[in-house]
Amino acid sequence: MKKYILVLMVAAAGGISPSSIWAADPPPAPGLVNPFDKDDPQMQKVKALNWQGVDFDKQDLKTKCVSLLALSTVLERIGGKTDARLDLLVDYFDQENLGETYAGQLADLPDQNPLPFEDTRKIAVAFLQSPLGMEKFDDDLEGCDERTLKAYEKLYDKSARSEYAQTAASRIQVASMGTFLQKQGKFDDFVKWALVERQKRQEAYEKANAEKQKQHLEKVQSEKEKQAAAYAESQAKLRASEAAAASQMEAGIEYQEMNLGAAPSDSSQWAGDTYWPWTGAYYSTGVYRGAVAGKASNAYRNWNGGRVRGGGGGRRR
Repeated sequence: MKKYILVLMVAAAGGISPSSIWAADPPPAPGLVNPFDKDDPQMQKVKALNWQGVDFDKQDLKTKCVSLLALSTVLERIGGKTDARLDLLVDYFDQENLGETYAGQLADLPDQNPLPFEDTRKIAVAFLQSPLGMEKFDDDLEGCDERTLKAYEKLYDKSARSEYAQTAASRIQVASMGTFLQKQGKFDDFVKWALVERQKRQEAYEKANAEKQKQHLEKVQSEKEKQAAAYAESQAKLRASEAAAASQMEAGIEYQEMNLGAAPSDSSQWAGDTYWPWTGAYYSTGVYRGAVAGKASNAYRNWNGGRVRGGGGGRRR
């Protein structure tokens, strides 16, 4: 276990993706056993897909492209949840003073080997054939010609491999730490603690976002009010000028026609300014996920007496 996880740290230190290392030196046969998966409906649906007989290379070009798009999307969601769990695990280990014990027993824990990337592509094809997959992705890339599809294939393959590397690295750590908690008899306690803590973090995230949105909308409203006041003032000056001109006409004094100003367009200046992204899960951003990778790496280094980190390497920031 320690040897395999060390590969991730070496990759992190050199700025190398784990997928490139595994391509040169493939890991042993799949054997990742994540104790959290049994209570995760999303993972259970993935595991229930009949993918073993799928031949990805024999799929038509459009199916390959959409499968890679779906794979990247699903891995991003699974990876976000996994990173949130890793974040909670690190905090729990520190709170319960389990870090040093975990670091000392890491070599005795079973190897955690994720499915190879090639197999996840098969799962993606099987997912597209499921009712949910067809609902979400069936119409994607309709009408694209072969040249466009080939460009999309390269783009989505790169994205899917990146998401796979990040998610696989997190799942290895989470599986390892979860297995350790089972051996310590602390797994159920962590699950209960994490449920409450995760709700607290989500509520704090939504509250912070609501405050940002409020400030944003107040700024927009203030600017609109300033603009409206300026327009009203310009119209008042215009009416005064018109009155003066009329008086001059009555007196027989000629004057040139005045150029009347138009009201400012709300759509040109404010288009997009009032948009605010929907409030989702607190762990759904790339910034958060990158921060968790660094946090987990630093935590293990502290638990291991300052020596090189054994998990969470190879994570893109």
